[in-house]
Amino acid sequence: MSERVFRRIAAVSAAAVGLLSIVYAIAYLVITPSAQRGADVAAFMRSYLADPTGLRLASVCLAVSGIASAAGLVAVVERLARRVDAERRGRVLVPLAAVAP
Repeated sequence: MSERVFRRIAAVSAAAVGLLSIVYAIAYLVITPSAQRGADVAAFMRSYLADPTGLRLASVCLAVSGIASAAGLVAVVERLARRVDAERRGRVLVPLAAVAP
């Protein structure tokens, strides 16, 4: 795979993560009933059995964005490594950037 193609895939993945974050917020804060966001476990279970749509959509958004963020993270680390190699300093930051998120 060429570097240009990978950069485009990483850009699309990063945009997808941003979009999925907005969908997650809407699914969790608007679609999910308030009983499912509270601390009462019995109320959560009753509410979830009656209407699981909001939490399921939120869970799918989290799972897909976690997978999609990998390409963006690799692209950022690769770009940082290239810049560090050009400057010949700060080589410790590259592995840190890969672990930080």
